Amino acid sequence: MYNVKKKKSLEILYSVMAQLSVIMALFVWLFAIAPFSYYRQEWTDDVLKFVHTCNIINPIVFAVLLAVTLICAFKLKKVGKPSTAMVCSAIIFVVSIVIRVNMLGTYQWSDAQLYYTQMDRIAYYPNGILFDTFKSGFIFGHISHGFIFVTMLGQLFNVPNAMGFQYSYMVMGAVAAVCLFYIFKKIFPKKKDYVSAIAAFIVSIHPIFLGLSTTIHMEYPLAVLFIYVLCAYLTQKYVLMFFWLIMLGTCKETGAMMAFSMLFFIVVYEIAAYVKKSGGIKDLIKKLKPGHYVGFGIFLIACVAAFIKIINIPMWGGNKIKDVLKLGGEGTMNFQFNSAHFMMKVRQLFVLNFSWLWLLILIACIVICIVVPTVRKNKAIDVRVFSFILIQYFVYTFFLLFFLEAKQTRYNILSDTLFLLIVMVMVIRVLEAEKTYICVSAVMGLLAFVETFITIDPVSLTVFTRVNTGKIPMVWTAATRNELEYMDTNVGDFGYYNYQYTYMDKAVDKMLDRVDYQGWYRVVSSFVEQTEDQFVNPDLLWDSVNRVRTYKKADGEVNLHAIQRLYYMEEVVFLDHRAIYVEIPWSRNHTEDALLALGESYNIDGPYTVSEGLACSLTYYILYRK
Repeated sequence: MYNVKKKKSLEILYSVMAQLSVIMALFVWLFAIAPFSYYRQEWTDDVLKFVHTCNIINPIVFAVLLAVTLICAFKLKKVGKPSTAMVCSAIIFVVSIVIRVNMLGTYQWSDAQLYYTQMDRIAYYPNGILFDTFKSGFIFGHISHGFIFVTMLGQLFNVPNAMGFQYSYMVMGAVAAVCLFYIFKKIFPKKKDYVSAIAAFIVSIHPIFLGLSTTIHMEYPLAVLFIYVLCAYLTQKYVLMFFWLIMLGTCKETGAMMAFSMLFFIVVYEIAAYVKKSGGIKDLIKKLKPGHYVGFGIFLIACVAAFIKIINIPMWGGNKIKDVLKLGGEGTMNFQFNSAHFMMKVRQLFVLNFSWLWLLILIACIVICIVVPTVRKNKAIDVRVFSFILIQYFVYTFFLLFFLEAKQTRYNILSDTLFLLIVMVMVIRVLEAEKTYICVSAVMGLLAFVETFITIDPVSLTVFTRVNTGKIPMVWTAATRNELEYMDTNVGDFGYYNYQYTYMDKAVDKMLDRVDYQGWYRVVSSFVEQTEDQFVNPDLLWDSVNRVRTYKKADGEVNLHAIQRLYYMEEVVFLDHRAIYVEIPWSRNHTEDALLALGESYNIDGPYTVSEGLACSLTYYILYRK
């Protein structure tokens, strides 16, 4: 009996120390890369001293935690031949990294550009976030402490284009894919590991989850952190669960909403499980002692106090959460039924990126479960785990459908990911034959993967407003083709629903490389109005050595060149003796007029075309002064 208790205590110690080691490893990494960051040149002595101190303390603490973990592991004989689950995890992680590493380098536009600017400022001047953490942890009125932390894990990393955050997001996405594998294993505890591995991988390559993994919005980290919390809870890693809950709860107000939703239903589910284990409510009441009531009362009071405190903090655009939670009212910062918004979100959630196909598969699986007795009686699924996930999906989807400010497609990342997870659960539930499951999964995975990079979904292309790319069109998710046939200006956030929009930037880089741009050309854009195009950001410089654009400051480096961009109707007479006219495909409605006007002063050489496969093409003309 004594040995059993001792082993149990050792198991608990091992689990706690291992989880604390993971958390501590993040801080070790963050402060270890800080002294080598190019942001360091702007840091004050206080910041440098703080970083130096952390680089002494953090490794010591980590070494102690790791040593205790390893000692416990040896005593418990946990070191041995890797299990099938570990092999599957390693394969999923490596494949995910290989896919994502080829997606690095995406430039930040629209709202992402605003967030990048703020993160850049925090990295240059971190005094506020280090020494006044709570007040400085808000970005554009959004609570952002968790977002800042996971982003800085990469942003301080020295990379040529100054978008180090993409590296931390890449690793986070790969780890999330592994977490999805363990989530599926909890839903189907009796299924073979490869079944869960296939399903997890398919969910991890959902076009919006994978496609927007290189942008610096809060919605992608939010979805990843949600997966971390869910996995930690289901695998009983409660230390990690609370750590990720804090990160999730401070990653925008939507993250706080989901953190509270998860915590509330975790408590409900655990109480229900404890009541069942105790033989019912009557038997439980008999076993409870006064200390249990006091402890639960303190916990309940703490939760209520925290909830009241948080809903009174000005967050979303300066609005208090309690005001945002109101039903009805004027404006968009509240919950109400608006038919136009509701239908737009329905199209985004259940049509875009093959969602209509996932919905049909889900309906078919439900019908089979109802009609076929053998499938209906199959008890392979853990209903408790699956119902918990369903509840979280409905909570977030309700928010999307009725909160009018949640217009942009990026808000759908978590809902879309959970929806595909639910569909894969039902596919596994229905398809017992291994070959059939593998074939169906292969088709779904292939469609999701290709859709990530090129919009091949025929229904999306039929329903939504199209965007001309010069090759396979994209869609603009704010309107239907009946309302607007073609989008002819900046696509903005409504054009960011997979990875395809990034190829226009790759085409621009290819053009700058082809003309050997070193600052001696003015770039004249086909955009007429003061709207965003691929040259709008003056801080995005061309690196003539690495042949990419970068957010690094020039600071006298001769290889970094500003891109001088004008519109063709403005100050044409002040162009240099040579220039480039660039035709952005989704805004070419003024090209003929522009070339006619420019032809009066310039000899026009072209057109030249650069293409990025089937994703897009770009046309440009080189202008020489007559």
